[in-house]
Amino acid sequence: MEAKCLEDQILQLKYQLKLKHQDLAAMYNISAPIRRLPFELLSRIFYEYCFLKETKPIASRKSSKPQLLISQICFTWRKVAFGTPRLW
Repeated sequence: MEAKCLEDQILQLKYQLKLKHQDLAAMYNISAPIRRLPFELLSRIFYEYCFLKETKPIASRKSSKPQLLISQICFTWRKVAFGTPRLW
């Protein structure tokens, strides 16, 4: 009975550790330097990426537009991409 109790505690602690790792990853992502770039600069970077002659789609599907790929990275990039009319 005591062994079962200890196993349950270990499982619970492992779960709590997993949650803490997720919290840490989220905090790291929030503080990433890319998130501090102004909207205008990201917009310019996206424009340059989308319309350079050498640009090739990252995805294996040749029909993917760079604008659509960029807009799928995260909420902020989506907001910037769709908020930049000259990309479309």
